[in-house]
Amino acid sequence: MGLASLVLLWLWYHAASRKRLLENVPTSKIRGVFLGQVEVKGRAVALDPMRSYLAQTSCVYFRYRVEELWSRLVTTRDQEGKTTTSTESGWSTVSRGGAAPSFLLRDRTGELRIDPDGADVHGTTVFDETVGMFDPLYYSKGPAEAVADSDHRRRFTEEAIQVGERVYVFGTARQREDIVAAEIAASDKYDDDVFLISTRSEDQIARRYGWTAVISLIMSGLAAWATVAKSGPNVVLGVMAGFAASVLAAYGVLVHSSLVSVRERAAMARSLIDVQLRRRHVLIPQLAEVVRAAAHYEKTVQSDVAAARASDAASQTQALRSMFALVEAYPDLKSSPNFRQLHDELIDAEDRIALAREFHNKTVTTLNNRIETLPDALIAGLTRFKPGRLFTAESFERTAVRVELDPINPDVLGDAQDS
Repeated sequence: MGLASLVLLWLWYHAASRKRLLENVPTSKIRGVFLGQVEVKGRAVALDPMRSYLAQTSCVYFRYRVEELWSRLVTTRDQEGKTTTSTESGWSTVSRGGAAPSFLLRDRTGELRIDPDGADVHGTTVFDETVGMFDPLYYSKGPAEAVADSDHRRRFTEEAIQVGERVYVFGTARQREDIVAAEIAASDKYDDDVFLISTRSEDQIARRYGWTAVISLIMSGLAAWATVAKSGPNVVLGVMAGFAASVLAAYGVLVHSSLVSVRERAAMARSLIDVQLRRRHVLIPQLAEVVRAAAHYEKTVQSDVAAARASDAASQTQALRSMFALVEAYPDLKSSPNFRQLHDELIDAEDRIALAREFHNKTVTTLNNRIETLPDALIAGLTRFKPGRLFTAESFERTAVRVELDPINPDVLGDAQDS
């Protein structure tokens, strides 16, 4: 009973820490996912469409199990020689399988690849039937062999993540090896690494961890009491007082570690804003110069064409040769695509900054809420935790970049050519 109490106490700590971790990490938009621990929500999109084994539903993940019922008579003899006959029964797994390829998670901001290998996956139950041996399903989806003492009844169950279904993912984002993009996959980078893929909502998962923690703590206390229940009252009182002190100490460590984790995540999120701001500050002016140069080149070509139309044959020939030489040297100089690229880059830069700022402010808000509510406020007061600050612009590098495309400066042509 003492060992059981310790195991249950560890289960309480584990479930409570998981619950706090999920609550401490704010949900990120997929386009704003940065490397490290992240939480995202979206709809499942199949990279390679497939159908589940039992329900034949279009899905990105499925797992099935076939169980067979058995029963047998068991005879026992007591110390007086009397015999008792009873029936034992149970379900034995006779077949199982599934598939878990990589898939995409999509929200309104973009798509993100998810590699479920090594994840704790919880899908939706899409098939659950129990049939006898004369049902076509019995042998078509189950093995031909029967278990010992079989009752010739089989239970078929399957869970899946269906295409288009809403999915919650908590894991570690890393750099993909094939393209410049992020993906979520198994990792051992963090001590509290959690890789969870579920069709349940975040609130449902957190509540489950919460109830697991509460029930485990109660059972651990009962097991500790049962260990010394037959001892004297002083022993019982001492053991239970020690148990309560251990729980309080462990919870204090849990709260403090959680606050430190949120504070570090807020600092990391602020550094991500600076990275995006500097990226915008450096990239946009350079891109604008290239677009200005491209527009100047195209304007030169159009002027040559107009001159060729207005001149005599000899002048036309010379002008066309000059124009063709310019087109051969710069075949992709078209103002419309260049301006579109600049427009897209401006939008992308601002979106990246907005998403980084949103993630930072959500993290800071989580930290501030923690240190202002009990019981975290007590630990925060003892350890002198200070509230975080929401992001505000502080320097010229954090202001919007001014883009001017007129008048076009011919001197940038050489620089654009070098670029």
